[in-house]
Amino acid sequence: MRLWTVMRTEIVRMTRTRAFYFVLFLLPFTLILILGNALEDAFSQEDRTIEPARVSVVLADGGALASGIRSFLDNKDMARYVTPAYVGTREEAEASVRAGDADFGLVVPAGFSESVLQGKPAEWEMMHGRDRLKNMTAENALGAFVRQTNAMQAIRIAMGGGPTASAGMTGTAPAGDTPVRIGSLNKEAKSVSALQYYAAAELIMFLLYAGMLAANSLAREKAGHTLERLAAMPVSSSTVIAGKMLGQGLLALLQAAVIIGGTAWLYGVDWGNRWGLLALVVVIAVIASMSMALLVSLLVKSGRAAIAAFQTVIIVMTLLSGGFTQIHGFLERAGHFTFSYWATDSVMRIMTGSELEPLLGGIGIMAAIGATLLAVSIGVFRKVGYR
Repeated sequence: MRLWTVMRTEIVRMTRTRAFYFVLFLLPFTLILILGNALEDAFSQEDRTIEPARVSVVLADGGALASGIRSFLDNKDMARYVTPAYVGTREEAEASVRAGDADFGLVVPAGFSESVLQGKPAEWEMMHGRDRLKNMTAENALGAFVRQTNAMQAIRIAMGGGPTASAGMTGTAPAGDTPVRIGSLNKEAKSVSALQYYAAAELIMFLLYAGMLAANSLAREKAGHTLERLAAMPVSSSTVIAGKMLGQGLLALLQAAVIIGGTAWLYGVDWGNRWGLLALVVVIAVIASMSMALLVSLLVKSGRAAIAAFQTVIIVMTLLSGGFTQIHGFLERAGHFTFSYWATDSVMRIMTGSELEPLLGGIGIMAAIGATLLAVSIGVFRKVGYR
């Protein structure tokens, strides 16, 4: 009964403040709408027609395979992928790629034929240009000759025929086989839209912000000596803490329900059909948020310090998890160590109908982080008390 009284008092007190409705309800919808529409182009996936890459070619090899290499490059089937332009030196090829006159550079080194005929690995030097798609197209198309040549030589050596030039090394691709497969990736997999992406990211971020309000509430009461008056009553400090955390946690669950239902109704966000797993992710996020709130309130002396500490942690985690914009490289890898990354990733896997095993793996990592935060916060509370 005392626990219920503290919880109800906390809910009533929070719902009477204007900041509660702004931070936990109005702001999430505004951010999701702005980010989802402003960055929609970054998430659009359209089938694109592959245009031939202009390739600056240096054919320095003058051995037995030189004619086969040239016929391979000039083959009409290869014209769908590359348009060769022959130059004399590597420097010329590099200069044309740097200037944008060529999309890709290829250097067939002197001694290429000799390496092949001796059964040694044979490689070409490839220079990437500015267009990533054309780089991939040219690299796959041109690499087919080297792979085919090495494979055929390995077969001949294994069969005891010895390394030698053969008619099979004319540079033409095998019948019915092409080095680049043209198809549609959009038919194979389901991806998230910009609104879905930011709805998931902002849901997790604002569930963590619910913990910030809880930490501020606890810190303010500690600074305002409210606990001294509560200590004179037959109510233990653990009951007060539990009641406040439960009250804030219920409000956070209400916030999650409003964000999920509101974005689905107003913006048409598809949250998937695994509602049980989505609810589990939300509950784990709320537990982690409240655990952080208790831990911060025990370690700082004022409400302002609690808000500053919480905001720093939330912003850094949201940034590293890609909640503001998609990131790559080192920052993306660093995001794997944050709670926000696994929570957001789990929500998006639910949206896209991901396979169950990786989804449950992400939720398991979330649960482990949440359990750790809960254990640490309870341990610190038992050691230092709420004073």
